[in-house]
Amino acid sequence: MVSVLNKKVRPRLQVIQQISRWIGEGVLQPGEVLPSMQALGQQMGVSPATVLEALRELETEEFVRSLDNGQRAVIGFRRAQGTSLLARTFVILSDSDPFEAQAEYYPVRQGWAQAVDVGVLKSVRNTAMHLLAMRPSAITDTQIRHLINDPPCGLLVTPSTTEHPVIRDIVSKCRKTGTPVVFQAAPPDAPDGVDCIESDHEAGSYELTQWLIQQGCRRIQPLWARYTKHVTPRGWLVRREAGYARACRDAGLEVLSPLMIESEYNAIASQQEFDRDSFTLAGRLWEYLHGAKPVDAVLAISDGLALNATAACRILKREPNRDVLVAGYDNYWMDHPWRADAPPPAATVDKCNLRLGQEMVSLLEERIAGRLPAEPQIRFIPATLVVGEGVVQRPTLRTEPISVSESVGTI
Repeated sequence: MVSVLNKKVRPRLQVIQQISRWIGEGVLQPGEVLPSMQALGQQMGVSPATVLEALRELETEEFVRSLDNGQRAVIGFRRAQGTSLLARTFVILSDSDPFEAQAEYYPVRQGWAQAVDVGVLKSVRNTAMHLLAMRPSAITDTQIRHLINDPPCGLLVTPSTTEHPVIRDIVSKCRKTGTPVVFQAAPPDAPDGVDCIESDHEAGSYELTQWLIQQGCRRIQPLWARYTKHVTPRGWLVRREAGYARACRDAGLEVLSPLMIESEYNAIASQQEFDRDSFTLAGRLWEYLHGAKPVDAVLAISDGLALNATAACRILKREPNRDVLVAGYDNYWMDHPWRADAPPPAATVDKCNLRLGQEMVSLLEERIAGRLPAEPQIRFIPATLVVGEGVVQRPTLRTEPISVSESVGTI
């Protein structure tokens, strides 16, 4: 057994990954006693204390067990490279079923997050790989243990599951086995050490704000929502706000503080809930539309909230997209069940969810093939500005390495 450690990765984690790899490849067989900590340390170029930390963690994860003489032995069944079914399988962690999503959301309803799953499915079907969909809310501890003991070729995590409490535990354990992971989110919404795909929220917001400015808008009010049932992801919203602020500064305009709505605004509300939310929002928007410094545009966090905003404008006797422009995001307003009760946004941004899913698979394949640098990568996928019936194309995607200490503001 020969091992050369990568200086860019923490020694303890590399020892865990290397021993897990030896077990997975059959170099270390179930029941086999591991070399001494001193011998392993000399072989890997680390201290015995580092080896001890790694072995304790492997013991906790049930890869090895302690013997009476202080040594440790391999336990459980580990797949030999290429012989397990999961060795040719990508696992996607998602709250939706990608196979059902393909029938419901493709090809017309691509503004919804489920279209990401469809993109993953379509890409995997063009490979020699299998796809296993797992719902984090239904995964048991025993199933997680099986997933770790017989790891898949790669793991894909969609945004609908990133906040589930079990996700980071699964990802952490998969990384210790050397399983590559791709998150459809960027730091800080994704854990350290994984490759990431995300829509370019900053560029999309910048272009949308620029369009509003080109229409003559001079006071553009961001309208964000903090959902009560979910913790609002921090990173993408910070980048969205940064794009808005940059566009305003470039035009010499005042950057207005976002109006944050504490509510359950969503695109699947009932008619009664939609009307209630619209009247509530009208109360919040009164001072912005009829105050001393009225705004001439509203930049909503989503198409769903944009429709509430256009309905609220009419309640306040301001005709949307004539007296005040309302812009949305995500490009799903046409699928909103109550869209007939409110004018659509003047413009929106399509995050290209289908492509996001396809790029997740491409990034995972590149990582497996060894075509990427050692450090985790992040790819920002271009969004598309949608204005009425016209579509303005975004530039090509950009790829950046992720620094473990990198802050949101510097991405």
